[in-house]
Amino acid sequence: DTIHVHVNFDEAQMDVVHHVNVRMYKNGDESLVLFDAPSMAHVHEMSGHYEVHGDVILDVDGNTDWVLEAKVWGHDAGLGETILSREFHVHPM
Repeated sequence: DTIHVHVNFDEAQMDVVHHVNVRMYKNGDESLVLFDAPSMAHVHEMSGHYEVHGDVILDVDGNTDWVLEAKVWGHDAGLGETILSREFHVHPM
């Protein structure tokens, strides 16, 4: 199965969106990554809005748990960092 990932980043004051990252990884083993975008975290989007899109093939074992994590931060690492994550379960076919 394939799922489409679409994450919006909006700066509250419509200021610059400096850095973003979206990852999908196995819960309990962050070394098993299915999605990691964009390739360069520094996007410096002046409009205050940035979107990450991608298609992910779920070629994984059934009965496994995964995390979709979206992170945004300011010009310097950790500055104004916000992380949101959602866990999901893949059932066997």
